[in-house]
Amino acid sequence: VISEFMAQNNNTLADEDGAYSDWIEIRNTGNSAINLAGWSLSDLSTDLQQWTFPDTPLAANATLIVFASGKDRKLSGQPLHTNFSLVAAGEYLALTAPDGITKATEFSPAYPAQSTDVSYGAAQPSTWVQLAGKSSSFRYLVPDATSGPALGTSWRAASFNDSTWTQGTLAIGFKNGAADALGMRSIFETNVQSLMYNLASRQSCYLRVPFTISNVANVLELELRTQYDDGYATFLNGSSNPVDAANAPTSLTWQSVATATETDGNGLSMKIANLSAQIGNLVTGSNVLAIHGLNINQSSSDFLCAPQVWVRLANTGATQWGYFEPATPGDRK
Repeated sequence: VISEFMAQNNNTLADEDGAYSDWIEIRNTGNSAINLAGWSLSDLSTDLQQWTFPDTPLAANATLIVFASGKDRKLSGQPLHTNFSLVAAGEYLALTAPDGITKATEFSPAYPAQSTDVSYGAAQPSTWVQLAGKSSSFRYLVPDATSGPALGTSWRAASFNDSTWTQGTLAIGFKNGAADALGMRSIFETNVQSLMYNLASRQSCYLRVPFTISNVANVLELELRTQYDDGYATFLNGSSNPVDAANAPTSLTWQSVATATETDGNGLSMKIANLSAQIGNLVTGSNVLAIHGLNINQSSSDFLCAPQVWVRLANTGATQWGYFEPATPGDRK
């Protein structure tokens, strides 16, 4: 099976040329050795045998790294390189048996968007897995005098239809001016300066962040890890009260502002909230965080809301796909 891969490798694992190529980890999950000769990797659903393995023994529960570099190297006993590279934005990927039909692992129509030096893989027993974070897709709205009162708190519900909201990739924020000593701009991918900066009653920003759990019975722990400036309140699957918050007023409205200014140094350091008491509010399948991001005032020079969802899975052998940071190429996980 494909057990882990990295589609944007800048500093994690170098190939024999010293280049940081994309890579794919193959794992033999069986109890006996196999030979990968005739197996194939492909990023084209129309050509499952795009790149075929040479004679390649693989011991039971062992792993093998194949570089997806486009260099097309397949000498037995030497580092292997596919004739294609991976697309960080997401694309089709499959490992196919020698019959050219049976797919041992398939990401169809595409694996999710990938981040630099963060891998994507199948978690093994009691592994921490990121289900949402940097570059994850989400929906957002900066409420105004029309949308704010009309929405009330309905937008926090798991069943709320957010299809008319703007789609972005995490995190969300802005940084006005040239100075950025702590690198806030490197954290957010969705810039809302034009919607919030120096505008009256635009210090609130609503986020809806979806994430998927394969089997909620396997979740042992749940954590929300957040970088922020200046505050936020997070609701889980329509909870009536925030499950986590910082610098948020007790009563929230569309015009709410943060109750205190958060220094960049403190806000950019990760705030970790253990939400294991909320596991009972998770469901197998689609879940959603509804986050009320808060700025201190309209003249504030910056704003940030950067949530991450992490879970630790039980020892059941069930597969849960997620992001690994740090990546674990060749590790038995």
